[in-house]
Amino acid sequence: MRTAEKSHEFQFVGFSTGLYTGLPQLSQVAMAALIFIIIINILSFLLSTVLNALVMIAVKTKSRLRTQTSTILLALLASTDIMVGIAIQPGFIAVLVMPLFDEKCGCHVFRAF
Repeated sequence: MRTAEKSHEFQFVGFSTGLYTGLPQLSQVAMAALIFIIIINILSFLLSTVLNALVMIAVKTKSRLRTQTSTILLALLASTDIMVGIAIQPGFIAVLVMPLFDEKCGCHVFRAF
């Protein structure tokens, strides 16, 4: 009887559906990997925002840095990085967090990646 129950389960890339629920659920390995990726993204979001802001402040306040073309280009790169950090990374983190709280909705978004 145990083998008959196993044959009805579906497993695909860390997802498995039980016999009774029918909703996809993350395996423990996939859940641990997802939480690790979320933590790394939160840390990189905070660090990239703060450090790029410091680069922009340094170029703005130090007149010696404003005279060189390369530091102005560095400040422009920092400004684009901070825009990505503020606009894109929080949305990506929200997409990653969805499967942890709402399996029905988050699973479809998680499979898209």
